[in-house]
Amino acid sequence: MRYLTKEWYELSQQTHLHFGLRVHNGAYELDENLFLRLYKRKEKAHVKQERELYNLDPRFMLEHDGQVLTRVDKAFGEEEVTEEDQIVFHMPPEQRAHIEKLIAEYDSRPPFDEKKCKEEYKEMMEWSVQSQKERLPQNIVEQIADIRLFTLGYCTREVMLQLKKQSAENRKEMERVS
Repeated sequence: MRYLTKEWYELSQQTHLHFGLRVHNGAYELDENLFLRLYKRKEKAHVKQERELYNLDPRFMLEHDGQVLTRVDKAFGEEEVTEEDQIVFHMPPEQRAHIEKLIAEYDSRPPFDEKKCKEEYKEMMEWSVQSQKERLPQNIVEQIADIRLFTLGYCTREVMLQLKKQSAENRKEMERVS
């Protein structure tokens, strides 16, 4: 019996190197103003998303308690739906208690801390920069003018083409081994 190796797994993680990247004309050279502008844009989107998650009221999870559910084959079939084909969903008491605990925590939480969120984003960016340097092939890293801009999701057309080519080669090798 054959087993997949750690090397195969690491190769499989490098089959989509170009995903999430966009070609940007400013990525050809180191431009601090461009980086700051794009960083602020991404940071603002991150803070907005975190705020939305923070403000997500857990009461919505109670909406399903007491709902009438219909069997899928009957609901989409041509037959008439009878009472036997329907059930009323009743939430288990331990699930309800857990949701009520989440609601109590939600009601007593402090206000959203935007400053802390921005600091966390900065730390995440710094970690991502290091991760990109380690993850990408060295010959591609050397062609990137600003790795911070690359980490934000922007690169040159040439780097994008090389990443697509490298990803395809990695996928072929992964499938060959499989």
